[in-house]
Amino acid sequence: MGDDVDSVEFTRQDRQSYREKVRRSLDVFARMLAESKFDFERPMTGLEIEFNLIDAGHDPAMRNAAVLQAIVRCVDDGMSAQDAIDAPRLHYEDEIVYAEPGIDVEALERAGWTVGRFRERNLFFGGAQAVMRNGSGGFSGGGDPRRGGAAVVVAG
Repeated sequence: MGDDVDSVEFTRQDRQSYREKVRRSLDVFARMLAESKFDFERPMTGLEIEFNLIDAGHDPAMRNAAVLQAIVRCVDDGMSAQDAIDAPRLHYEDEIVYAEPGIDVEALERAGWTVGRFRERNLFFGGAQAVMRNGSGGFSGGGDPRRGGAAVVVAG
C-alpha cells in the first residue's frame, strides 16, 4: 500500500485476448453450477462491492487471475477460502510468468518459461476476497493480506 504503480498500456489485441481468456475461464463457473456448488437449503443473497483497477482509457485492468486461482484451489483442490487466497500466485504477462514465493519456479524454468520471481507476496498479483459454504453447511471466508483484507463470519 502506498507504493507507486507502474503504468501499463493495453492494445486492442490485448483486450480481445483478455475477453477470450475470461470466456474460457467462465467454464469454471459452469462446472460449479453443474456440480450444484450453489445449492442451499434456504435462499441466500450475496453482495460484493469492488473497486476495479482501470487503465488510462478507463477500461478495466486485467487482474482476474487472483480470483480465478482462488476459485480453482477451492473447487479442484478442496482448499478453504482463506487457504486458497493465502496460497502463492502466478501471473502471466508479456511472455513472462511472474511468481510469488512457494511456486516451483525451477519447474517452470525447466519447461522453458521466463520467470519473474517476487521475494514476498505482493499486491501485483491482485486481491481476492471470498465466502464459501463448507461441507457441514456453515460458512467460511477469506480476506487477502496482500490488500489488507479480512473475513468475519457472523451467524444469526
